Amino acid sequence: MTANDTELMESTNIYVDCIVNNLPVSPTFMDTLKAQLEADSVCSRVMKMCADGWPDHAQQEPLLKHFWPEQATLTVQDGLLLKDTRLVIPAAMRNDVLDRLHEGHQGVVKCKARARQTVWWPGLGHQITEMVLKCRTCLQERRNHSEPLMPSDCPEHPWQKLGADLFELGGKTYLLVVDYLSRYVELALLTHTKCNDVINHLKSMFARHGIPEVLMSDNGPQFSGQAFDSFASAYGFKHLTSSPKFPQSNGEAERAVQTIKGLLKKATDPYMALLAYRATPLQNGYSPAQLLMGRRLRTTVPTHSSELQPALPDRSTLFQKEREKRTSDAANFNRRHRSKPLSSLQVRRCG
Repeated sequence: MTANDTELMESTNIYVDCIVNNLPVSPTFMDTLKAQLEADSVCSRVMKMCADGWPDHAQQEPLLKHFWPEQATLTVQDGLLLKDTRLVIPAAMRNDVLDRLHEGHQGVVKCKARARQTVWWPGLGHQITEMVLKCRTCLQERRNHSEPLMPSDCPEHPWQKLGADLFELGGKTYLLVVDYLSRYVELALLTHTKCNDVINHLKSMFARHGIPEVLMSDNGPQFSGQAFDSFASAYGFKHLTSSPKFPQSNGEAERAVQTIKGLLKKATDPYMALLAYRATPLQNGYSPAQLLMGRRLRTTVPTHSSELQPALPDRSTLFQKEREKRTSDAANFNRRHRSKPLSSLQVRRCG
């Protein structure tokens, strides 16, 4: 072994040690994981190969055929098997981890996005798909969601433009506020539905995240009148309302309402459902929490601490993906609703 190889191995061990020693999971889970890895005939064999070296041909170890393509990314440290920075889960614990990934009863794409940041085993993607499609709770609430009711512009920074809406679920009324850039959602249960109650909840949200430049809402009584105008003036934000004949202009809030209502209907713990939504990557690769706060949120899914360190998204990549997504949403919306630009009005003279 050369000096460079030794230095590389030492650096790798230091890096993996840092990951393992800072894994934000309970000691009980870690002890169980180590024991199950050792008891699992395949995982224990993979760990031995990582330590002693892999055979020259995959045919020599038929049990390891699904791990063979990943051998360059597999490491062992302190009794744990890692694929890059993701925990490799043995067969006996996979159902439990699948349930954790599906907390909040989000769809296939969202569950896979959570898994890509945290855990791995052969066939994980297929098992996630099968689990979500067969989930009884999801089947009861499943419906075809259309694209955003109206394509929205892309703000320059988080919490610059918000959408607000009220909705009812289970005999209760909620105030929902969504950030147009990050799609981060704040939710408040209303004991009363008067304007002052809505204002007080908005003040609480603004105290946490700051005052937006623009707040979009419908023309409901909670958002109209002198009291709300005075609130907007005192806090220094612009209040825009959708047309009564065209409520789709508040489409970001309308879409968020449908998403959150779907999560709450299926959730046994609404707070855990909200956490799962906020922590799950969007199509642009970042979660709402990352886009708003610059960090990932710790959830019940095992995650190493390096993934929880604050890190700002790459703005150029983010805005490129956002423009592509919003353009695609607009095209899909127009195609589904058979809409097309109006022809220019031709003025004709009489006589």
